[in-house]
Amino acid sequence: MRLRLGCFAFSLIAALFCAQYAPGQKLISPGYEFNSDPTCRELDGRFYLFTTHDPFTVEFETDNNYWAGMYDYHAYSTTDFDHWVDHGSILSTHDLAWHAGTALWDGDAGIPANGKFYAYVPVRVTPDSEKTTGSFRLAALVADKIEGPYKDALGHAMTTLDGAEIAGLSPTVIHDEKGDAYLVWGQDDQTPGAARMALLAPDMVHLAGPVHEIAIPLKDSCGEREWLESPIPFEHDGNWYLTYIATHFSAPKSCSGKTANGFYIRYSTSKDIFGPFDQNLETLMLPSAGEVDNNHQGICTYKGKWYLAYHTRYDFAHRQVAVTEMHFRPDGTIETLEPDNDPGAGTPGVTELTLDAFAAKREAQEFNARMNADPEPRNRGGYHFKMKDGGYLRFDRVDFGDGAHGIEAFVSAESAQLQGAALEFRLDNPAGEIIGSVPVAPTGGASKYALLTASAKPVRGIHTVFLMAHGRGGDAQGHLFNVAWFTFVKTEQSGVGARAGAE
Repeated sequence: MRLRLGCFAFSLIAALFCAQYAPGQKLISPGYEFNSDPTCRELDGRFYLFTTHDPFTVEFETDNNYWAGMYDYHAYSTTDFDHWVDHGSILSTHDLAWHAGTALWDGDAGIPANGKFYAYVPVRVTPDSEKTTGSFRLAALVADKIEGPYKDALGHAMTTLDGAEIAGLSPTVIHDEKGDAYLVWGQDDQTPGAARMALLAPDMVHLAGPVHEIAIPLKDSCGEREWLESPIPFEHDGNWYLTYIATHFSAPKSCSGKTANGFYIRYSTSKDIFGPFDQNLETLMLPSAGEVDNNHQGICTYKGKWYLAYHTRYDFAHRQVAVTEMHFRPDGTIETLEPDNDPGAGTPGVTELTLDAFAAKREAQEFNARMNADPEPRNRGGYHFKMKDGGYLRFDRVDFGDGAHGIEAFVSAESAQLQGAALEFRLDNPAGEIIGSVPVAPTGGASKYALLTASAKPVRGIHTVFLMAHGRGGDAQGHLFNVAWFTFVKTEQSGVGARAGAE
């Protein structure tokens, strides 16, 4: 595990410190949270991004070897590309109990159908003890709200018509001209080949047709690996575009005409959703200079314009997402984007991120600062924080909107000697107003959680929030209890309560 001193938005010196690490792109969570593998769509008049989550923030950066540390998805939204809302963790490996590994890789969420919202996620089924990228199966999840929480819709992996589990990565959903929904996905390391697609049943979690393979050249004319992952099809002016990730590293300029090594976003076109797609391949995005990590694409429209979301590297396995406009030429080709020169959508250089107080889950590991709060891995992915008396986790720019009246916290406490313990929620500074407090009793083990609830004083607007621990009778190191996640609720709680929570 690596810890890195992070960047604080309230200090000019710190801002300059951040700048030496930040890439040139306009990011949606600069200097704060790692995010990757974006998809996007317009929902309820807002531009939504759905991302995987590299672990975890600039303040708490942990190893992500073999990308095995990615265990949850986040949702972000905006109306102007300058002011973003982080809606927190919308689904995680804890919501799926049937797989051996902990990693969740590139998928999609927020797909509306049947009055609900669906997510499709590649889940690692290879145990984490095996030091490989592993094998993945596709899961379907469903939620009542765009921002979740999403829950396992099947209790097992999605299957083909003959009952075989669907292996692969990068699932998403597209619709044909009749409005029928198709699941699209790509290979994983154990299922090489091209993109695949199949008709979805009206319930959106079962296939209703056979699997079709969409042929994409596996190598270009110079022998480089053309197809890698992330098949994202879309329709524009009667043409279907199939975008994907390609790798070009070794071919000489005289052969490939490429000017940079790295990961490209490429595309091919067809008049039909099933192809065949033209073999005259085009480049949508070039790699960044010195790029050694992959790229990824989400493509959607918002208020009549086309947008490309992509991630750029912070380091090899920790990435952050940017969004930019996408422009079509008169002949139907797309202008090639250079990420190093991309000003991004909205006002260049302007990004303001707030945290949704009512997120389905605000993970403890996403703090902006901490004191006397120590990380400990949770079962099946992520961390909780072991809190000492007077210790706190700080969260900046939490937006309570028109008001919060209740609190929820997911907490465990293994010390049977715990006495007078409570998790306080304070505003704006460690000695600030206490807006609510949840008493904490022993739960019987570090992985045995209780969902604690309490009323809160009505809170409105944007505030810094401190989660502060108090009590006595902790362990030999002074740890009282462990905080996994929390959130606020808009309706007033009936009182203080607790119920068992699932790991």
